[in-house]
Amino acid sequence: MISEVNMKKYLILRTCLLSIFINCFLFIIVQDKVCAQGASDYVFIQSIPTNQKVYLIKETDKYDKWESDSKNLLGKTPLKVKLDEGSYLLVVRSKNLAGIVYPLVYENIINDGEIRSGIVIVGNQGEVEFYKEYSIMKEKFSTYTLTSIFMKYGNSLNEILKNIPQQRNFEYDFKPEVVNNLFYNLKIQTEEFPIAIEILKKIGVIVNKNGIVSLTTSGGFRTSLKKFDPPINLKKFLIKLYVTPDKKKETITFQSDEYEK
Repeated sequence: MISEVNMKKYLILRTCLLSIFINCFLFIIVQDKVCAQGASDYVFIQSIPTNQKVYLIKETDKYDKWESDSKNLLGKTPLKVKLDEGSYLLVVRSKNLAGIVYPLVYENIINDGEIRSGIVIVGNQGEVEFYKEYSIMKEKFSTYTLTSIFMKYGNSLNEILKNIPQQRNFEYDFKPEVVNNLFYNLKIQTEEFPIAIEILKKIGVIVNKNGIVSLTTSGGFRTSLKKFDPPINLKKFLIKLYVTPDKKKETITFQSDEYEK
């Protein structure tokens, strides 16, 4: 028989252990939220090819030739940049174009969603740099990802896949079946769907002359197709963010938008 004194000691010990467990559990939840919010404060920028210069400025601070001003230079792709909420302009500049044979008509370069693009003459030797300018609306606790593609229209999906850099700082994970109808809208052949899915998972965007489909970190898909009524119901997908240079993995789950037939 357990004495009354021992029973009281047992109940006190059990209560203490339960209290410790609850406090530890609550601490973990709070830390997870803090980590998720911390990760979501960032903009992740990468490019094809990699190692390209990135310039950033608040949209309200725009001035002539800001994209050539060294004080606005963030570094080279891939980049992880912490940003407060607000409107920004971002430029990626490249001397090297992946899979492109000269001579080149610039208009043939893939438009991956940039708002402005062109050619800049650099230095006394008249070197040419190509640029793409993007508008970024950064919301609080919302991750923003961007892949800038310096390739020409007409490259096969295999060529695009081959040119995706190994050094990247994010990739996506989602159920492949949710994107089949999007690929049909881009007139991608059924036998090429596995390649298209791999590209979309690696860089978050599929683009050709029929339009653009890109994953959004608010959940869901963004498209530039003029007639787009996706007969799908998206639930959830994961965004895996690879932080350079230590390759520490952060995973954030987003609730997607829902589309009904």
